[in-house]
Amino acid sequence: MKLITTDNVVGQSSGRGLEVLATPWIDETLSLYRAEYRTVLSASTTGLTTHAMFSCFDYPFTEPGHIDYVTASLAMLLVSQLGYLHVRSGIERHVTAEGNGLGTEDFFAARDQGSIIFGDISIRFKKRIPVNAPFSGTMTHANARRLPSAVVSRFSFGFAENAAFGSGTCFFLIP
Repeated sequence: MKLITTDNVVGQSSGRGLEVLATPWIDETLSLYRAEYRTVLSASTTGLTTHAMFSCFDYPFTEPGHIDYVTASLAMLLVSQLGYLHVRSGIERHVTAEGNGLGTEDFFAARDQGSIIFGDISIRFKKRIPVNAPFSGTMTHANARRLPSAVVSRFSFGFAENAAFGSGTCFFLIP
């Protein structure tokens, strides 16, 4: 499976330029979610930041049409999906020394065993994000520590031009 597409790339196609993540790569990365709950339309990465466009769906915990904005629980789903893209891309692109020695197989083994844990997440909302139109999201790597059995990294994120934003920790338990 190819990580990066070079057609339709905005900016540079290698190094620290913007790199578009191929749709099959995104689908494979998020395949642990049922198709109707995958919210990422497209994604790209540059340096330590992953960018995505999200298309929401009817709020999954109520009848359709009752909640027409991103709630805290839906924001957690968005953080997780963007987080999986961010972690896999970072591993495959070798963006930090803490991830050295980890590969795609390690990502999928950890993901499938529930060993990629997004925790300590704080979210603030400045305004409502309507779910009836696509909106953007970003996740940026802040710092990381390599422990004998895990990589612990901090990240920040924002959705819809920081209408909602926050930070969290990713625990990648090494399989």
